[in-house]
Amino acid sequence: MMSNAEAHKQATGQFVPETQHQRWVKYGANVALSVIVVIVLAGLIVYLAERFSRRVDTTAAGIYSLKPQTVNLIKDLKQKVKLVSLYTAKDARQQDNPYAGPVRDLLEEYARKSPNIEFDVIDPITQPTKTDQLVSEAVQKYGGAVKDYREFIDQFFKDTYRQLTELTGNEATAAADLPTDTLGEDERSQTIAAIVNTVREVVPQSLTRLKERADRALKPKYPDYKAIVDAIRDSLDSLSQREAALVRLAKTYQNDPQVSEQIRKYLGESPPRHEAIQKLADETIKKIDGLGELKVGQLQQAIKGQDLILVLGENDWRVIDFGQVWVNDARDLRGFTEGREIKPRFAGEQAITTAILSLASNNKPKVAFIRPGGPPLTSPGFPPFQRGGPLSELGERLRGYNFEVLEKDITGMWAMQSQMQGMPAAPEPSDEQIKDAVWIVINAPGDTRMGPPPSISPKLADHLNAGGSAMVLTMPNADNLSEALKPFGLEMDTGSVIVHEVPKGERAQSSDIAENAARLPFIFVINEYGQHLLTRPVQSLDSVIVGSVPVKISKAEGVTQTPLLPIPDSFGKVWAETNIDSITDENFKFDEGVDVPGPMLAAAAAEKGNSRLVVIGSVQSFTDQILNIPDQEMLRRRIVVSRFPGNGELFTNAVFWLAKMEPMIAISPAAMEVSRIERMSEAALAGWRVGVLLILLPGLVLAAGIGMYFARRD
Repeated sequence: MMSNAEAHKQATGQFVPETQHQRWVKYGANVALSVIVVIVLAGLIVYLAERFSRRVDTTAAGIYSLKPQTVNLIKDLKQKVKLVSLYTAKDARQQDNPYAGPVRDLLEEYARKSPNIEFDVIDPITQPTKTDQLVSEAVQKYGGAVKDYREFIDQFFKDTYRQLTELTGNEATAAADLPTDTLGEDERSQTIAAIVNTVREVVPQSLTRLKERADRALKPKYPDYKAIVDAIRDSLDSLSQREAALVRLAKTYQNDPQVSEQIRKYLGESPPRHEAIQKLADETIKKIDGLGELKVGQLQQAIKGQDLILVLGENDWRVIDFGQVWVNDARDLRGFTEGREIKPRFAGEQAITTAILSLASNNKPKVAFIRPGGPPLTSPGFPPFQRGGPLSELGERLRGYNFEVLEKDITGMWAMQSQMQGMPAAPEPSDEQIKDAVWIVINAPGDTRMGPPPSISPKLADHLNAGGSAMVLTMPNADNLSEALKPFGLEMDTGSVIVHEVPKGERAQSSDIAENAARLPFIFVINEYGQHLLTRPVQSLDSVIVGSVPVKISKAEGVTQTPLLPIPDSFGKVWAETNIDSITDENFKFDEGVDVPGPMLAAAAAEKGNSRLVVIGSVQSFTDQILNIPDQEMLRRRIVVSRFPGNGELFTNAVFWLAKMEPMIAISPAAMEVSRIERMSEAALAGWRVGVLLILLPGLVLAAGIGMYFARRD
């Protein structure tokens, strides 16, 4: 709309100044309109933020976003899953629990990514009603056998317990007057005294204590019926063993002339009565064993706990305790962490995804580590008292992804050696049990003290020919496995090692193994892996290759091959050294006509029909010693992450590819963990919403308008 002054100017060509009132109206209307627009926009933004909330992960590695493996798994989830956080809002000092927020955020992210996942947050301390409701839902959903256990307990104490107390009480009465005060100190006398004492006191008192413990255990609102029945079974098992021993000893001493006639008479008459007690105990044990599994009792007990996550499926559940979510890596880093308090690593996603995967899978995928003798390689040990096997970290990674990890000495020599040493080895799986597993073949030189060990190659060839898949991790001077690898067009030169030239005068050691790569000829740090599905996600992550043998590719009909782990020439000349012992010599150099010049490959992948094969020329690169090297810069910030995350990621992705679980192939954000942005408090959030959006911004606009008004006034 044109003002009067503007209309007059247009009609007469002369400028007429606006009156003060006209300027007030004009600029006041502008200010008012601006304030209204800003308030409306701020309100709209707040509304949309509340209505369509969205979290943004600002960490560089995205460690608080779900991994692609997890998203691929849960987006097609066929069953309903409920995630429940039982973390308390306050810790023991009544301070805010720093672990509760990240867990809640993670559960919420799962629910966002899958329509079949819901989540809830229950504080067991401040929300007892919700806790009781959860227990009731669990019993109703999973507790089909609860009724059987409860009825057994009622029947046991009504009938069986009464019979046992009557029988054992009669037996105690029969032995009450036996003369034991005249017994001597010899072995026979002491045995007779023990028999009488067991009949008079031990057995009756054990039954009395059982009843007292059961009565106490039945008082809570939600009794642990499984624990009560287990206690009954243990007590009956002990009773059965005692009665069997009493029968055996009675028959031993009932005709001994050195035993008093009164005691001999009792020993001669008592075995049938003891056998009746034993029979009743054994029959009751059989009834208990026929009750089936009552896992809901374990769930009931878990719900009463604190700082747990429950993963509730349609027919089963998993309980994830605090230590599985907040992992203390310091125990694996002795020598690196002295004097440093290490922050626990947040491993919630791996724990929850593994639980969901186990609920969704009918059968666990198998991975079998095949070794040529020697002790198990993936046993976890008992840190810090007993170290695990040299490949225990790989085993734990696979178990974390719901794989069943098996081990087999293909030669059978370890079992023989253990037997000879009087320490029998744990039973290993049969050939039938590992035929459908992904094989991880540890190709190392065998023990030749008892003659040349049998080659793994024929059995590996049979496995691949039957449509199986395998990964070969090799060492120098091992068998080249040509019988198994040649049909895939792959070859390992186990008589040589890939090396690079070393500048003279630069052999000094460094605290960083990446720097040592330039000084030690058999170590390479790489971050390019070749173009393959299993390597694409790990491009640019550092890996260290230690003592690798060369891997070669040749044409083979019907085989798809991909070169992996190309060795870079950034260190200078690269070649395959045939004199392996010389690589530690000062005069180490390339021998023309003897050594093989580069370029070199440290790995390759091949696919033939249903069979898949990955060959990697270095087993040393995947040992715990390498995987657990910490990043020193992050360690100074009290955060433990691997210096060479690519090694573990490459192995895991290779197993996924071999197991034909392609949707799981991706990079773990934990491989490049960074700090988390702290969660906003409610007061800070309210300050941004109200103070900034609704007051500060409109106030600034209003102040600008007022300032403009006074600047332009006459």
